[in-house]
Amino acid sequence: MGDSAGGNIAYHLSLRLAHEDIKPLRVKGLVLIQPSFGGTLKGAEGSTCIGNRRLWRLALPPGAEMDHFFCNPTSQPPSTVQNLVLPRTAVLLGGLDRMHDKQHEFVTWLMSAKQDVELTEFKNATHGFYLFPRDDTPAFFEKVLYFIHRTEESKDSS
Repeated sequence: MGDSAGGNIAYHLSLRLAHEDIKPLRVKGLVLIQPSFGGTLKGAEGSTCIGNRRLWRLALPPGAEMDHFFCNPTSQPPSTVQNLVLPRTAVLLGGLDRMHDKQHEFVTWLMSAKQDVELTEFKNATHGFYLFPRDDTPAFFEKVLYFIHRTEESKDSS
């Protein structure tokens, strides 16, 4: 489970674990809460660079651009992850999050790679909304708990 930058880290950890034998451990589920991804977003208005360039320069390898896979998984074709066995994934987004479009692009990309993804959007929520008491905060935590319990009870999860 990861929130914001932690969501990015949790996703990349799940990729790494898809290539590793960690028996007897196994990851049955992944919860990405408003995961922080950057890169170029191609929309009706053209291409827009999403994310804080200064922060990404600190995190990316020297010379890497904003469309590096660590920052922008969708810069790669979905086939990059299509044959990997990734855990069932819940992605929770805020409709008013400044990264919403990039996060949604990521979810669509994962779904096109035939990964098991469950998207929940909180229409009027900004980044980190669940940290403050709001009408939809209980629904957020209920959704996370429901996903965890349902995934924990699933016999077919790898």
